[in-house]
Formats: sequence, structure tokens, C-alpha cells
Amino acid sequence: MSASEIYPVLITRDAATTIGRTLRSLAKFPEVIVYDNGSIDETLEVCREFPNVKVVTGDFFGYGRTKSHAVSLARGDWVLSIDADEYLSEQLLMELEVTKLDDPSVAYVVERHNLFLGKDIRRGGIGNDWLVRLFNRRRCRFSDAVVHEKVIVPAGCRIERLRGTLWHQACTDLNQVLDKISRYSELSRGGVRTRGVLHIWLGSAWSFFKSYVLKGGFVEGWRGIVIAHAYAMGTFFKHIKRYADEATAAENRKLPK
Repeated sequence: MSASEIYPVLITRDAATTIGRTLRSLAKFPEVIVYDNGSIDETLEVCREFPNVKVVTGDFFGYGRTKSHAVSLARGDWVLSIDADEYLSEQLLMELEVTKLDDPSVAYVVERHNLFLGKDIRRGGIGNDWLVRLFNRRRCRFSDAVVHEKVIVPAGCRIERLRGTLWHQACTDLNQVLDKISRYSELSRGGVRTRGVLHIWLGSAWSFFKSYVLKGGFVEGWRGIVIAHAYAMGTFFKHIKRYADEATAAENRKLPK
């Protein structure tokens, strides 16, 4: 078996700063599916530089359903799911070239290392990721979660580990952190229950404490503080947006007509 039987799939939107490195690491695969959800930067121009890349454009349905749709566009059943800010290490690529894909009931996990402003971060809540990324689409699928989607490995399948690292360019610019908080909180606002303001504040404080203290973010220096604050802000805005929606609607109902 070799990489010729594996079909990488990724979804994109405004990923021009990172996708070039992603696609360079996938140059040995026969076809890479890029499903783009409306990029307005140079993402599509970068994709056109790679002859093995097929770009498909379409709507965004939430991360889980969008990735499921992208997987359905692959030419083969063995799919490598990768994000537009990730890239394969040489060791992982060599491992994929010799992996036997004769059993569709096996799903493979890879270890993802997160680069935060150039440093490999292993604490604070963003390290030690083992993720299902190589699977047979006839047996496994993505969940329908709007955010924080994952590959569902059904009963009767087993999971094996691949050697090598999947590098994740988690943050190359702090503006990306703010953009992600805004995007994820917007997607999540309809799926959370309404909490009071004090509850929201305490939940945000707990998110910071869990990241910075319990998960060892303090070891990562100033980056650990940024990461902990990002978790706190994500929690805060996810819930305060829902609270603000309902509070504003209630106030508007009291206005004279």
C-alpha cells in the first residue's frame, strides 16, 4: 500500500497564510479535495499552484456536516482529514506510504502538535492531541456537530496509532485567536442554554483557571496566559451572546408599539 490510495480532504475559508504549507506536505497524494466556503483572500490562488488539488466551492453547514460533505467528494474510500492550518511531518508521510489499508474496520489516529506563535505548546489545554484522521468513509463518519466535530468510529472498528507528527499552525498571529473566538461563539450561540450573567462570569473564570493552572498553562510563559484568556473569552462570548439575544428580545417586547 502507499499514499496513492489515500485521498486527503480539507475545508477552507480565508486560509491563504497557512494552506500553502499544508498542500506542499500533500504533494505525493494523487488528489487532494479542497472544499472552500467563500474565501475572499488568496486561498484559491494558492490552491491552483498545486496540480493534484481539486477545488470545490460550496456552502458551510457547520463544521461536522461540511467535513462530511467534503469527504463524500473524494475519489476513494480511504480519506485523510486535515485542516488548512496543518501539515504532515516527513515521518508521518513515510508512515502513510507503508500503512496497509486492507481492513476498512481500522481507523488511524495521529499525534497533533500545536504551534502557537512558533512554539510547540504541550500544556494549557492545546497539547497531547491524538486524533482520528485516516479512516475508511464506508465505516466512519464525522459527527454533525456545528463546532468541535469529530470522527465517529463505530462499534466493531478498532483504532491504531500512526508514527510521526501532524503539525498544527494553531496561531501565527494573535488576531487569529480573536477571529476564532468570534466565529466559534457565533456558531455555538444557538446550541447553549441561557445562563445568568454571574454564572457566565464564573464559567469564564473557571475556564481560565483550568487552562492556566490545572492544565499547566503557566509553564508556557506568556503564551500560556494568552491561551488561558482565549479559553475564558470563548466561554464568555459563547454564553453572553445567547443571554444578550434573549434579554434584548424581552426588552423590545416591552417597548411601546
